[in-house]
Amino acid sequence: MARRANKFSAIRTKTADGISHDSKKEARKWEELKLLERAGEISHLERQVRIDLVVNCQVVGFTKIDFRYFDKRTKQLVLLDVKGYVNAANAATRLWKLKYKIVEAMLGVPVTIV
Repeated sequence: MARRANKFSAIRTKTADGISHDSKKEARKWEELKLLERAGEISHLERQVRIDLVVNCQVVGFTKIDFRYFDKRTKQLVLLDVKGYVNAANAATRLWKLKYKIVEAMLGVPVTIV
């Protein structure tokens, strides 16, 4: 079965450590974060983290965040998502913005978009 093309022409890319990413931009960010982790500036680096969206003690959906880590300089949890294309009128964009607002309300941590 042929693979479906990405709607924004992103090219799946493998990093030096053999991990496959949804885009070249996401792969570059992973490499950058791995360097920061090796330098001791961040810790607990994770990728493709599933976060259940909970409202009134009920799971109403989920979202995946590209990267989650602890920034040792600011002593804060960081949720980071890589976006290559943002169109405010697009339904998909509105959906992930809503999901990120729910995540922020649940965890008290904003989702940073690069």
